[in-house]
Amino acid sequence: MTTSSVPSVHLRPVRPGNPDRAGAGRRTYWPAIAGVAYLLAWTVGLAVWPANLAVFYPYVRRTLFAPEVLASAAVLVAVTALALWCWRRRPYLPVG
Repeated sequence: MTTSSVPSVHLRPVRPGNPDRAGAGRRTYWPAIAGVAYLLAWTVGLAVWPANLAVFYPYVRRTLFAPEVLASAAVLVAVTALALWCWRRRPYLPVG
């Protein structure tokens, strides 16, 4: 696997208004966090079913309350909770 086939996530703060123009205002990391939640679930999905792989993966800006972001975050929380709940019987689950 080359590094060109791995999507990258840049945690750059997004300012209100035009995200490409440096301006005054509050910085928010929620779009980056939403992207990370979606990409984590997407990467796990590719590990299970590696299909439609390509060199170029376009970046799509998602909001925190987009359905795919909420579903991805719910799956991540459920899998993490299950691993922590079973850690006494299966101590290998929380670490990999």
